[in-house]
Amino acid sequence: IDEFEGQPVREDVYTVQEIVDRRRKRDPTTRLKTYEYKVKWVGYDELTWEPAENLPHNLRRKFDRSYETRERKRS
Repeated sequence: IDEFEGQPVREDVYTVQEIVDRRRKRDPTTRLKTYEYKVKWVGYDELTWEPAENLPHNLRRKFDRSYETRERKRS
């Protein structure tokens, strides 16, 4: 008998250390523009671009507010 049968499989969990940038990207299927975020992960040196839906809403919102404030100051 397999003792793990029926137990949920745990996926690796990655923790966001910081969102450092964002860029607009067009979804090739829907042709809608969406954002991707450049993320620094806890315990990893490599930064990755991630679609918005892969990140917690509260972290994206906090980053977006500070990003938009910086962009307004540049103008």
